[in-house]
Amino acid sequence: MTNENAVPNCNDPNILGYFLLHQIEICLRELLIETLAELDGPNWYKRHLTGNALGKYTEGRRYEKAAPWTTFVNHDPTCYLDFPDLRETIALAQNWKPAFQQIFLKKEWIVSDLSKLEPIRNKVAHNRRVTARDLAVQNDVGAALKSCLGEERFLELASRCSVIPNPVEILTEIAQELKRAQNAVEALEPVDELLIWEKVQQSVIGVQLEDDSRWMDVRMAFTAVAEYQSRRNVAHGYELRRWMKRIKFQCKVNNALTALAELRKEAG
Repeated sequence: MTNENAVPNCNDPNILGYFLLHQIEICLRELLIETLAELDGPNWYKRHLTGNALGKYTEGRRYEKAAPWTTFVNHDPTCYLDFPDLRETIALAQNWKPAFQQIFLKKEWIVSDLSKLEPIRNKVAHNRRVTARDLAVQNDVGAALKSCLGEERFLELASRCSVIPNPVEILTEIAQELKRAQNAVEALEPVDELLIWEKVQQSVIGVQLEDDSRWMDVRMAFTAVAEYQSRRNVAHGYELRRWMKRIKFQCKVNNALTALAELRKEAG
């Protein structure tokens, strides 16, 4: 057990209560991220949260980005959910059987135990006195989670804080990769594997941007690059030049680079 996961040597029940709840809650949030992403990819939250929970994420993220007195950190959607939303997400029919039944076995148990924690969490959050009975409930729930997950995995999940990579850096890397591809295409050379683009499409950042029309410009440019790669295997140079002119390849790339520059400015 690492020092940061060790129970603090303290007689104040509220500090102990905060620590225990912190471990349990972070473990549950990270378990949702890991399990549902494995089930349905990076945009899992669009299909596996209730409409109410999804609204909390959208509004919470919008509010945080707009607040001038704080620095926005791009967290995973689960970080914007209230504690009861975690229980509801686990218990949803489309989530329980394919994702969580094999972990918790009985839905009634996890729903009951997490429901017990909700009033205790409110006590801790509002600095009301935590009792020995409250601590016993927290310890029991924590022990049950460790039994289901294994203590090592419980502590590993509890030590995380899923932060989505800096979008400015990612968008800069995409622009650089597109420029390298553009240079190769114009020289009729093979294009290196588009590792950054492929990775971003499977990431939360890619999912967050997919409804932005400017992201479509970026997608169109990379689609053109991929088509060039296919054509290069069978076409002559003059045919490739004619194709590039016909589809306005340069224009597609310029539009994409402009879009990426605008997205970087907004993200920064």
